[in-house]
Amino acid sequence: MNNQDNPNTKKITKTEKTETDETINYEIELLKIYLEDLKSIPPADELLKKELMQAASSGKQEAKKQLAELYLMQAVQLAASYRGQGIGLADLIQEANIGLMEALSETPITEKKILSSIETALKQAITQENNASKIGNQLAERLNLLSDTAKELASQRGKEPTIKELAEYLHITEEEVQNDLKLSLDVLSAADSYSKSKNT
Repeated sequence: MNNQDNPNTKKITKTEKTETDETINYEIELLKIYLEDLKSIPPADELLKKELMQAASSGKQEAKKQLAELYLMQAVQLAASYRGQGIGLADLIQEANIGLMEALSETPITEKKILSSIETALKQAITQENNASKIGNQLAERLNLLSDTAKELASQRGKEPTIKELAEYLHITEEEVQNDLKLSLDVLSAADSYSKSKNT
């Protein structure tokens, strides 16, 4: 069965596609501007880097600022190497910069620690994003199961099932059913509010 034959396949409207394309184009332009700004930062030789690291390690803020600027491009390059793992490049660059700043807040400051801190920040961000996505999918499956079960029981018995009946049928506690029902209503309410805001 292809996507056109599958009734569960979500259709993307022309408006949604246009908005997505505009967002992507805007982010690309911002990235271009950011990268052009980085190109204006003059490179430093190893001796200067070493001197700046020693000064920054002793608490000199100006040295930390210069080091941050010197490693911004490397942060971008490392971020780019993690593309395709669930996070956009702009967000990866932001996480890489956070890792860079964290490295400069510790002593002693070394290039190894800077690059390691950037990579750690990127890996943690990707792991958190993937975990959040997995939890979101599991939650969606659970809410769909609850909704389908409620419809099935209502069809069989000619009346809306009680929380106790749903709990017994799904082999979960009544509290879990209540929590899922509340969450389902919250999701619907949020979706309705978003839809109304888009139409105003």
